[in-house]
Parts: sequence; structure tokens; C-alpha cells
Amino acid sequence: MLGVGNRLLGNFETSLDYCNAWLALSLKKYGENHSSTSNAYRELGNIYLDMSKVDEAIEYLNKSVNIARKLPDVSRDDLVIAYCDLGQAYHRSGKYAEALESLQKANEISEIENLFMPEIIQLIGRVYRDTRDTARALKFFLKALQDQKEKDHLEAASIYIDIAQVYQILQDPMEALLYLINAWRSKRIITKMLKP
Repeated sequence: MLGVGNRLLGNFETSLDYCNAWLALSLKKYGENHSSTSNAYRELGNIYLDMSKVDEAIEYLNKSVNIARKLPDVSRDDLVIAYCDLGQAYHRSGKYAEALESLQKANEISEIENLFMPEIIQLIGRVYRDTRDTARALKFFLKALQDQKEKDHLEAASIYIDIAQVYQILQDPMEALLYLINAWRSKRIITKMLKP
């Protein structure tokens, strides 16, 4: 946990030290094929992703996924998160086909296990947006928005911004502006909810 906390604070070198120690202990105690080892690899991958060392991130995240999918007792949540993290790393590296494959696998598992996570749908939409497949991007963003709107206003605001970006690509500034206004309204709701 110290590695995660330091990563979130931007202390990447310290975080790497803690996570490498975690990995070494996990390998020594449990071996390669254990959820603790998979999670250590995943966290190392996320540190490298935060450091913009995408190739190293992909390497560690692939190790995490490959271990997690072989384990009968692994939490389905952990496997979904591992696939999502790998998909995001591929997305950042511009490997869109691999990103979609990982994210769609995460979505497939989450649907089978009734873990539906609108965030996965949003991430798939972002890959389509960045490949300029605007029709598919809108389809995924609107689905994510439908599922997220009532639950989490901050996430809804994020999706509204994603949709606005698609309309900017489509050179429809009025539609983009409408979605930006909705994002602003969602953020205002959050601000009101947080006031005592």
C-alpha cells in the first residue's frame, strides 16, 4: 500500500522501491502464479504509466493479466482492472487495436460477472474517439452516460466532456457547447452536495 500511496503523491521512485520489494516478497512467498504477484506487477505497470514509460508499463501490465487470467481464485474485479489498465497503456502508446481488445475483454468479463462498470464503456469510447470513429465513440459515450448519470455526477461530467470533444471533431461547435454546459452543471451539483 505504501507503493500505491507514494504513486498517488507523485513519488514515483519511492513507489517503485516499495512495489519492487512487494514483488520480490510475493515471488519468494507465493511464486509467480499468485494474485499478490499479479497485483504487484499491475501496480508497477501503473507506476511506469504515470511516469510516461509506456513500454515498461505494458510489459508489467501484460505480466499481471497473464497471471491473473490463469488463477482460478483471482477476484474477477482484479482481472477486469488488470485488463483496463493494460488497455489504457496501449491507448496511451497509440496501439488502438490492442487497447480495444483489452478493454473489450474487461467489459466482457464485467458483464458476465454482473460487475458492469460504465468506466470501461467510457474508455472504449475514448479509443474510438482518438481513432476518429466518431459514430462508435458517441455510441459508447452515450451508453456510459446513461448508466452513470444518476450514480456519479463527477463521472457524468467527464463523459459530457468526452462527448463534447467528439462534436468538436465533427466540427459541430453548438452541440459541443451543449455538452460542455451539461458538464459544468454536473460539476455544480457536486459542489452543492459538498457544501455543509
